[in-house]
Amino acid sequence: MRRKSQWCEAKGLEWEVLGHTCETLPNYIATHKKWGPQSPKSKSRFLILALCGEVGELANLFKKEWRDNKPLKFKEVKKELADCGNYLFILADHLGIDLEEEMLNKMREVSARKVFLKAMRKKGVK
Repeated sequence: MRRKSQWCEAKGLEWEVLGHTCETLPNYIATHKKWGPQSPKSKSRFLILALCGEVGELANLFKKEWRDNKPLKFKEVKKELADCGNYLFILADHLGIDLEEEMLNKMREVSARKVFLKAMRKKGVK
């Protein structure tokens, strides 16, 4: 998160989060990293638990849609997904992990698996 998003740069896009673009989003996340405990071990635990809480809130929206047979609250889903993503990026940055690069590596790895390639061929994708 210390650099401009390669994905945004390649697509010629700008993120717009509370007035922050790809250029300033890392600064925004760095500011939020200062919140909560500061010892490395406690910070990791705090971020993991916060992430779990956000994933639980997201799951709860889907549970209510299924249980109550009501339309999914898409606006709320977007907010909870953003919360999950923010905590993932903050945690990765705290641990010194380039999450964007690791996500791309994982997608490449999955894409190279025989079962994935077979499924894609069935769908007519080369």
